[in-house]
Amino acid sequence: MMQYLAIPKIRSQLGCYIRELKEEFGKNLILPTKSNAAPASASAGATAAAPKAASAAVSSEASPATKADSSSSASVASSRVQEKCEFQASVEDVYQVFVDPARTQAFTRGPAVLEPVVGGKFKMLSDNIEGTFLELVRNEKIVQKWRMNSWPSGHYSTVTLVFTSSPSGCLLKLTQDKVPTSALESTRQGWHRYYFESIKMTFGFGASLM
Repeated sequence: MMQYLAIPKIRSQLGCYIRELKEEFGKNLILPTKSNAAPASASAGATAAAPKAASAAVSSEASPATKADSSSSASVASSRVQEKCEFQASVEDVYQVFVDPARTQAFTRGPAVLEPVVGGKFKMLSDNIEGTFLELVRNEKIVQKWRMNSWPSGHYSTVTLVFTSSPSGCLLKLTQDKVPTSALESTRQGWHRYYFESIKMTFGFGASLM
């Protein structure tokens, strides 16, 4: 009996408590209205659009760089090397130095692969130089597809060696096209140091003998 009499009283007190909670926490609560709901939505949309715009800007800025990288790898700035060297030897002897594997190994002081026929391969100086024979005219001319392994991948120059008689013996004229501009001076020095001077010292074709 006491239990049934207490239920209405409890419900009444609980209702008062809920009303007090609403009044207390509703003082600083700003409910959304039609006037302020739209700007909030627009602001949220603008905020969401901002990262997309930034992303598009980064993408558009990165595109030219990507194109520049691809174009730079496709074309290499190049120049021409032209040199002359006199040898105190016959034209035939000098010509043979460039087509005989044994003589090439002698002046390069190391293993060398040489296939002196049109389309034949060559590799020398610790595999730093490699290429293909494009033309061979005995005792007159050699044309090679020639590269150093430090050059951009796949880039080859064209080397033309012309042998002619001279008062001292043989005049060798070198023309090398499509040499990377960045390697122009080192390539020129390499011909003199590792080819011309080494050939003279190895075979006595004009080197000073002490």
